[in-house]
Amino acid sequence: MSTELNPKNVEFSNQNAPESDTPLRQDEISALNKIINSEITHMNVSQTNVAERQTDPTSPLWSSETFESLKLKPELVKRCAALDFITPSKIQSACIPLLIRTPPVDVVAQAQNGTGKTATFLLAILHKIDVNFHAPQALIIAPTVELANQICEVGQNLAALLPNVTFFCATKGTNYTHAPISSHVVVGTPGSIDNSIIKFRNLDVKSLFCFVLDEADYIFGQPGFRDTVMRLLHYIRQTNFNTKLWFFSATFDDPYADQMIKTYAPDALRIATRRNEHILNRIKQYIVRCPTRDHKLKAIVRAFSAISVTSTIIFCYTRASVEWLRNEIQKTGRKVAILHGNMDIHDRADNVRRFAKSEYKVLIATSVAARGLDIPQVSLVINYDPPVRYNENQAPVVQDDTQLGYSDYDTYMHRVGRAGRFGKPGMALNLADGPMAYQLIREIEKYFGIKMEEIQDGEYENITA
Repeated sequence: MSTELNPKNVEFSNQNAPESDTPLRQDEISALNKIINSEITHMNVSQTNVAERQTDPTSPLWSSETFESLKLKPELVKRCAALDFITPSKIQSACIPLLIRTPPVDVVAQAQNGTGKTATFLLAILHKIDVNFHAPQALIIAPTVELANQICEVGQNLAALLPNVTFFCATKGTNYTHAPISSHVVVGTPGSIDNSIIKFRNLDVKSLFCFVLDEADYIFGQPGFRDTVMRLLHYIRQTNFNTKLWFFSATFDDPYADQMIKTYAPDALRIATRRNEHILNRIKQYIVRCPTRDHKLKAIVRAFSAISVTSTIIFCYTRASVEWLRNEIQKTGRKVAILHGNMDIHDRADNVRRFAKSEYKVLIATSVAARGLDIPQVSLVINYDPPVRYNENQAPVVQDDTQLGYSDYDTYMHRVGRAGRFGKPGMALNLADGPMAYQLIREIEKYFGIKMEEIQDGEYENITA
């Protein structure tokens, strides 16, 4: 790492600079989230044991409400029961009454990954749709093609008893025509929705009752996304001021997010889980000291042998590290899938599909895959490198002489959040190969107010999720 990227000139592994991983195009930047299985994964109760978690008052899935008490349409209540959604989660109990209330309101909702945020806004939308009015009534934007496709699939699943509700997914590759979109619910990525509204003008927003941003914090934090969404928000507010804005995310730490909310939804009602309900408190996190890259590889291989887990995601700093680590782990006989910014979109989708089907037990990725993956069988996350945030010049953000200050807390939560889905216990191993990496991890620990146990390589037998 150069002194420009490391102004304190502290040894930090022997990785390449972060720009060695080519960013994805803006409709593909964040995590792949198209999990292709026979059933939609985050509705698969047999895998995630949701029913059991919903009876635990300490779980974010627990609620004293019922779907009937939320006054949803009978068809939606019946469908939730068919999917073994016994009770709404805390975010669903808090949000759905606000989203379906009269008069309608703007809402900002924050809750940990895996607690049903997607079902929250979809159930509210399906409750409010007028099937006799054939025009777009709800618009949902997600940061990736895969996430947009999954939202559409989940919505169609929830609407199984409402066959007259129609969906349209506007993403890269959509075969656009000049014919007006008449589907009730439109889901898409920022660029595709912008094309539909501004360029092709085949998406009329005059009938929208809601505009939803999923992963809002991340969308507002990316300059390209932010500019596009600002243009859409401005246009929608001018065209149909009655459209309500619903912003959903696991975090709202980006300053631009707060600025955008104050600008376009200053009176929004805010719903957030309490700090002690965040997913990091439900995941066992450990620090493993590793003096070199080879020691980190050995630590990972030993962990695989000692820890009983289903599938594992490993996050690396660069694509070069991803490929090197894949090659080395494959030598041990394990099948490994990878994700990074220079891969073809079809190769990424194929790797996610095969990992979701357990054809591969290990997925190694750069931060392009840090968000949105919803694979319930993941119980172990390994941070081969700690997440680091950079300013516009790709230099670490340093705060003062006592704190490095460029640990990327948001990315850490989204990385580790891949374990412990739906309130299940999970485990994270943070590998520290030098004093800087070690300090960055300790700063993450302090920021979240959590306790990471430091263990020696080879002491895995006694750790559990």
